[in-house]
Amino acid sequence: MLVQQNSFMISPCGKYAWINIPKNASSFTKTILETNNWKLCKQEVMYNPDIEKICILRDPVWRWISGFSQTMLDYKVSGILDMLDNPEFWKVILINPVLDNHTEFQHKFVKGAKNLKYIYMQDRDTEFGYIRNANKFYLDLANFIEYTGGKSTITHWTHAINPAENDAYKFEVFEKTRELVREEYHNILTYRHKLDYLLIDKIEKFCYNKQDTIKENYND
Repeated sequence: MLVQQNSFMISPCGKYAWINIPKNASSFTKTILETNNWKLCKQEVMYNPDIEKICILRDPVWRWISGFSQTMLDYKVSGILDMLDNPEFWKVILINPVLDNHTEFQHKFVKGAKNLKYIYMQDRDTEFGYIRNANKFYLDLANFIEYTGGKSTITHWTHAINPAENDAYKFEVFEKTRELVREEYHNILTYRHKLDYLLIDKIEKFCYNKQDTIKENYND
């Protein structure tokens, strides 16, 4: 796994750090933290138990679909839409679905991290194709910013994070991959990502409700 230079950020007081996982609202979160004067830092921050770490996790299979379409866009694989119709292509992909950092397993990015919690990023409902409680991620992230002593104005945002629709070709690949996974390959991809699902169950969710206005309960 390639560790990118912008993979870790630390708060101004040095007590909190963010571990960046690609395809998990990375650019959005980095922008919010930068506005609160967080700075890039080295990987060693992960292993310091005195620093509270946060990461963003999402459904592993859904993240893989998003990452796969991003990879196809980045490498300009113009024939991918036809390749997706070929079961032999899927046999190759499913042997090892990791193609690059966009599709690397989430647990790889936080391996060895001490004092780690996570915020969950909602995805579209697999069957119906929309995000239920779309605002919850923004509320949770805003809570974290306030918990660390910063300020946030994102508690009422409803815009999509990492939208697949920002490129027509990427969106077409995304939608076709999503349908094929839902109909044919979801079980095997779930199995391949079993350690990521275990990660979500194993580590603790971040929870902080300081403001009365953001104490509502949401279903994931």
